Amino acid sequence: MPESAPKHDEQTMLTMRNAFMRFVTDPQAPIPFIGHLSKENAIKLALSGMQAVRQTNLLKRCLQALHYAQQQIAQLSKERDHYKELASKDSLTGLFNRHMFMQILDREFARVERYGVGSALIYVDLDFFKNINDVHGHPAADAALELFGKKLRNEGRSSDSFGRLGGDEFAIILTETTPENAKTALDRYQKILGNLSFSWEEQKITFGASLGLAIYNPDTMKGVNDFLSAADAAMYAVKDAKKTEMQKKLA
Repeated sequence: MPESAPKHDEQTMLTMRNAFMRFVTDPQAPIPFIGHLSKENAIKLALSGMQAVRQTNLLKRCLQALHYAQQQIAQLSKERDHYKELASKDSLTGLFNRHMFMQILDREFARVERYGVGSALIYVDLDFFKNINDVHGHPAADAALELFGKKLRNEGRSSDSFGRLGGDEFAIILTETTPENAKTALDRYQKILGNLSFSWEEQKITFGASLGLAIYNPDTMKGVNDFLSAADAAMYAVKDAKKTEMQKKLA
C-alpha cells in the first residue's frame, strides 16, 4: 500500500496539472483543488502554474505585438500604394502621367517586337482647348481636362492604357488587337470624345478631340518614337481636315 501512494500522488499531480493548465488558459474553467496533494507536489504544481502563467502572458504579449506589427505593415503597404499611384497618375485627369505612360508603351513595344502580336496607338489632341483657356481661364480649362479624363476612365476599354502626355495631348494604347479591331476602337473613342460639354459660370462650354490611329508596323517602326510619331501624324491629319472643313463652311 505505501508503494502505490507515490504513484497515486503522481497520477493526481498529472491530473491536477492538466486542470491547472486549463484554468490558466481559460479563466472560465473550474479552479483546481490541490488540498489532497502532498506538500512537495503542491509546491511543484504551484511553480509549474506560475511558469505557465508567465508563458501564457508572454504568448499574449507576442500575439499582441504580432497583431500590431501586421496592422502597421498593412498601413504602410496602403500608404506605399497610395504614393505609388500619386507618382504615376496625372492629378487632373486621373490618367497615367507621361513618365508612367511611356514606361508602359516601352514594354508594349518590346512585347510586340518579340512575339509579333498586334498593337495600335491612338494619339489624341483636344479641339478648342486653347479657346477655353483664353476665354474662360485656367480653372475652366482644368475642368475640361477633368471631364475628358473621367470620360476615358469610365467609358474606355479596360484592356487599354490611357495617358496624358502633356497639356491637351493624350494617347491610348490598344493591346492584343488587329487592324480591324483597332479601327473599331478608334470609332468608339471618337464617339466618346468627339463632342463634350459642361456648364461653367452659367455658360455651356463645348469641346471635342481629334484622334489619330497608328497600327504597329515592324518594317517602318524601329522604336517607340516611330510608333508615337506615326500616331501623332495621323492625329494632325485629322485636325487639319477639320480645319479645312470649317474654312469651307465659313467661306
